[in-house]
Amino acid sequence: MWPFTRRTKKSEDPARTFVLGTQLAAAQAKEKERLADGITSPSPLAAIRYRPEDQHGTLLDPRQVVADEQYAEFCRGFAASDAATRERISRAIAMDEFYSLLGFARRSAVFAMRQRSAEWVARGLQAIAIIDCERIDWRDSLIALGLLHTAAERIGKNGDDLIQAQAAFAGPKMKEIMVGFARRAPEAKTARCMGYDVWDMGSGPSFVSRDFAPYAPTVRLDQTAQAICAILAADKYDAEFSLGSALPKVWLSGVDDGALVEAIQAAVAGVRINGALRAEHCPDHAYQQWTLFLIETAQTPHAAALERIASARLKQARDFSMLAVRHNRLFALVVARSFVQGKPSFENDVSLQRFRRDLENTLR
Repeated sequence: MWPFTRRTKKSEDPARTFVLGTQLAAAQAKEKERLADGITSPSPLAAIRYRPEDQHGTLLDPRQVVADEQYAEFCRGFAASDAATRERISRAIAMDEFYSLLGFARRSAVFAMRQRSAEWVARGLQAIAIIDCERIDWRDSLIALGLLHTAAERIGKNGDDLIQAQAAFAGPKMKEIMVGFARRAPEAKTARCMGYDVWDMGSGPSFVSRDFAPYAPTVRLDQTAQAICAILAADKYDAEFSLGSALPKVWLSGVDDGALVEAIQAAVAGVRINGALRAEHCPDHAYQQWTLFLIETAQTPHAAALERIASARLKQARDFSMLAVRHNRLFALVVARSFVQGKPSFENDVSLQRFRRDLENTLR
């Protein structure tokens, strides 16, 4: 499954154990039904795979790879097929492969902006049209549609027309989702509405995940976050980051909550970095959380207060592991745990120490 697809139900308390979302659970049940029906046709996507080094989950700076060309050609052929063939193709594709198609669709939006290519928008939309929306969390398709719509508008094309044209190749339920999306109010189908901003990391426009806290840094926190993602990539994780993130007080509460709230409210900008543990390192990799909250505070004493509170919190009982690093007005907190009850955590307080030196150097 695509590394950064939401697989858990949101909780107002970030420290709570999550459970599988109802939409994804329903999709998995539909996939089991498909397999129980005795599907004999091999998946036409079985030979197409992104390699781990392709880092296909991130949209910050995707580089076109062989798998992108293969997916594009497959989507082109799908659209050229008759309705019965398209239905047979979709039926033969596994659930995890649908998520790879969603990943390709999102990447296509970046390629479309960088190459000013409506062809890439069409390929991404065709990838969505292939998908049986009952065998994914259907809300994930809305995010891909929002990115592709934004890409189309940025290169001077009518995103609504492009979506409706490609919806003709989709099954009835996915067609309904695509056409319904095109009919939304303009402000309801932007990348921003889907939780992303168009961002340029220096190699052309791309998409960065965006939360809703204030973001007015005095230093290039986006570049700092990108460097931290590189640290994770050299370890055991794939990573992406979100701008405009807040430090949830729940991770450091119970020590000096007055100073904690004051310091959090003094943040001028924040970034959240999510690491996805690679499958080869842990059989329960899908249930592991590795999150770094990086904030820039208005004054150095605020960051120092957070460091002091984190040091005290380390001595208390917790159901998660943590690491805190500070430099001047920058404060970084790493939290790691298993978010599913009964699944052991991959990291602990000691193992997280391997990141300390690199994080300290990066913050400097």
